[in-house]
This record gives sequence, C-alpha cells and structure tokens, in this order.
Amino acid sequence: MVVVPSSNGGCLGSSPGRGTIKQIEKMNKTEIKKALYKQKPIAEFTCIVGTTLYYKTKVEIDDETITVDFSIPVEEIGDAVFYKEMDGQFLNRYIVEEQTETPT
Repeated sequence: MVVVPSSNGGCLGSSPGRGTIKQIEKMNKTEIKKALYKQKPIAEFTCIVGTTLYYKTKVEIDDETITVDFSIPVEEIGDAVFYKEMDGQFLNRYIVEEQTETPT
C-alpha cells in the first residue's frame, strides 16, 4: 500500500489537501506510477534529513487529488543531479511506502 502522509520532522508531515488513509487504501503503487507517467507532474524538493532527500508531487486518481512523497537515499544518487523541481515520473522507484507493523 502506498502512503501519502508521513511524519519526518515536518518534512513530509500531513498538510491541508493531502489524501486520507482511506483514499490511499483504494489505490496501489501501480496506479500511482500510471498516474505519474500519464499526468507528468513536477515533483518539488522538500528537504533533506540525514542522508535522505525528500520530494513530493500531486496526482489525480478517481477525481481525488493525492500527494505522493518520494524518499531518495543519498547513497543511491551517485553522480546523478537532483534538481529543486524534477519530473515526478523519474522518481517513481522512490515512492514512500507505508511500513506496516506485524503484531507480536
């Protein structure tokens, strides 16, 4: 399941207009990737925390505006250039996914 809200010291935290968990449960990563390729939204750099870059963008899915977060580990950047604004479809491998805890 893809998650939109995330807490990361305010970097990716919830904000007005962000999709709800209920909306997110209706979609999967494939639907979001399709929307990224079809709509070609621009992803904006939001911050860097430790060794991770964060970007976000918005897509429309089923008449809902969904904010998509991307988390990019610095060690994966290599000699690539990451700009303040980038084509969201190029960041699809870094979509932030919900970490579900298994009961113990």
